[in-house]
Amino acid sequence: MKRKTLIIGTVGVLTLAGLGATAVVARGGEWCENPPIVRKAEAKLNALESALKITPQQQAAWDGFESALTAKAGDVEKAVADFRGGGMPATALGRLDKLQQGLDQGQALVTTVTDATKALYPVLDAEQQAVFDREFRFRPGHRRGRHGGES
Repeated sequence: MKRKTLIIGTVGVLTLAGLGATAVVARGGEWCENPPIVRKAEAKLNALESALKITPQQQAAWDGFESALTAKAGDVEKAVADFRGGGMPATALGRLDKLQQGLDQGQALVTTVTDATKALYPVLDAEQQAVFDREFRFRPGHRRGRHGGES
């Protein structure tokens, strides 16, 4: 169990670090209005909304889902900048604390996405659920081609 937690933690930190490669965009030391992670999230959500053909009756549920994910994308953007900007602590305990912080942030992200999806999914009809299952991919930092059974 401890090894699995360590592996998951390492992946979480590496994901944050990987996202940071494209995440930190500043103008004169200030954040842009629409950082890359937020723009990517908005683009993917717009494409998903179009593919789902959200009805007026479903709009409120969709708006809640979209709002939660867009807000979390902004949090990820800031977390990546903080992670990369802070440097790695010199001590083992400091590095472990930083790793734990990254894991906690990653867990909060997954919880937000899961809760938002659980609120939206039952509102969708069977055809929309099939589209959602096919189109929605939550893989922070995933940049390579698809793997496994995905097509």
